[in-house]
Amino acid sequence: MNTEVAVTEATHGPAEVDLTAVATTVENSPADLDARILRALRETHLPELAGVTVELRFGRVQLRGTVSSYYAKQSAQSAARRVESALMVVNLIQVVSPR
Repeated sequence: MNTEVAVTEATHGPAEVDLTAVATTVENSPADLDARILRALRETHLPELAGVTVELRFGRVQLRGTVSSYYAKQSAQSAARRVESALMVVNLIQVVSPR
């Protein structure tokens, strides 16, 4: 029990703990952030984005993979940006023309 909650209980009866900070921490864990970005990529309904990988490195989101158009590359970056606009998105997706 943290000190702040203990003081509140001692002076005002049982404390109500605000779980907002705890939920925010869990929601912003690296694994959760990866999952939310991958979900955003799926929601673009561009099948070629299924092969894009997401990696958190040094506080940056890195997108990797190959797509067939600059539109798909930009769509992936935009989707990742919508999920976590505070982080820098490094778009390392390569555009390869279909042959």
